[in-house]
Amino acid sequence: ESLEWSLSKIVRIESGAVRITTTDLRALLSLYGITDKSRVADLIATAREARQTPWWKKDFGDIASEQYLQFVEFEQTAEEILSYEPLFVPGILQTQDYANVITLDLARDPAPERLKGFVVFRLERQKLLRAKQPPKMSFVLDESAVRRLVGSADIMSGQVSHLTDLAEHP
Repeated sequence: ESLEWSLSKIVRIESGAVRITTTDLRALLSLYGITDKSRVADLIATAREARQTPWWKKDFGDIASEQYLQFVEFEQTAEEILSYEPLFVPGILQTQDYANVITLDLARDPAPERLKGFVVFRLERQKLLRAKQPPKMSFVLDESAVRRLVGSADIMSGQVSHLTDLAEHP
């Protein structure tokens, strides 16, 4: 009421459906009595950064579905990731060879450029594993996920070796 904003505007901001503008943020901070210049500057900088198009939408928005882009956003901003996979190795843990085969097998759109782009996207997501402050991650794979032949014995051997290497990291 103090800002004469509609309830729907507040809901859209709080739900993350829209990113807050710096003007609206300044109004809220004033209303909340937050006047420390350093704190205000940090929050304004964070709001500006949040309004930038993230790499996954900028670089891969034409390849992936909106639902998949939303999943990647959750993944990239999570503090903790817990995953159980009964059928396949999760995308973020896949080798390029495994990803090539699995993507081709599951593709709805088998256009070669699109498939290649999707594999590149999948591998780009893996940078999260080596980020300065990665989320805490726990993956539980059913035995069949690593025993099921995807591609060839060489591909599976490379995938299992990759998983073993990843398991050495905290």
